[in-house]
Amino acid sequence: MPKLTQYFILIALFFLSIITSFLICKTLIRVQKRKHVAQPVHALGVKTHFKKSGTPLFGGVSFFLAPLLIFLPLCFFNMQGERNLGFLFGISSFFFIGLSDDLIKGLKKNEKGLRASVRIMLEIISSCLCLIMMGFDESFTWTINFYPFNKEVFIGILYLFLCIFMIIGSANSANLMDGLDGLSSGVTLIGLAAIMCLSFIDRENFLGTYLLLLCGGIIGFLILNSHPAKIFMGDCGSLFLGATLALSTIYLDKILLLPLVGFLYIVETLSVIIQVIYFKFTHKRVFLMAPIHHHFELKHVPEYRITLSYYLCQSAIVIVILLMEVLI
Repeated sequence: MPKLTQYFILIALFFLSIITSFLICKTLIRVQKRKHVAQPVHALGVKTHFKKSGTPLFGGVSFFLAPLLIFLPLCFFNMQGERNLGFLFGISSFFFIGLSDDLIKGLKKNEKGLRASVRIMLEIISSCLCLIMMGFDESFTWTINFYPFNKEVFIGILYLFLCIFMIIGSANSANLMDGLDGLSSGVTLIGLAAIMCLSFIDRENFLGTYLLLLCGGIIGFLILNSHPAKIFMGDCGSLFLGATLALSTIYLDKILLLPLVGFLYIVETLSVIIQVIYFKFTHKRVFLMAPIHHHFELKHVPEYRITLSYYLCQSAIVIVILLMEVLI
């Protein structure tokens, strides 16, 4: 098949993913409003968020389903590789962990959702199974690639622990960032777009094609999630996106790319850790509220401006990553 035809097909499928995700979102909004299912707002949260009470959730279903509905028939015969199946299992398992959390919150009106200990245990089990399915139970795979210099160092079984930490950390950091309309999904979209480009550069067409469709799915969701949001993605969306970001870097054997493309995840998580530790010892707060995006909110920075600033920062990071890939 000519290259131009392939590009045309990929672009057409990308727009199909946008439309499919958007239509799924519209359906979810309509059904949840009829059934009176909504995201409970935390009683100790930012006061301006109380007006968001009653907003439908489960938006993550749209960008989980839309790419898969297109991707699975398209790549069915290329999925036999253990790495491909392991990747799809891993991202799907985190989606369903988040979905179970959302079901408890939305249907039982319980803002706490799954117990933290249960959720972390499920995430550890899912990460371990995923890595085994991807073939990382073999010791010869336990080498860390110092991206972007392509210098490999064997670190033994520590590699598995590092991968598990990265997957769970990324998933939960994306969840922490999901406090403003379009924030976590938009930042992750920009990061995934960069990894998609790297996938095609490395001729990893399976991953590249999936991420292209996923980016389309996220855009379809963002149309309805941008401020003021008509639907929230919920934990099913945030855990899924964070895990996908981490597993994509593991798939490409560029795990140290994650701290770069997930830099804003780290900032958000560190703001919570600093706040908790500082308050424990001094009974004072470093930030007005953590994660740090709520601090900016309480400083009366408009929500759309905070989100746009994060997008610009993530875009700058992505440009640096792509330049490093080309120049180094």
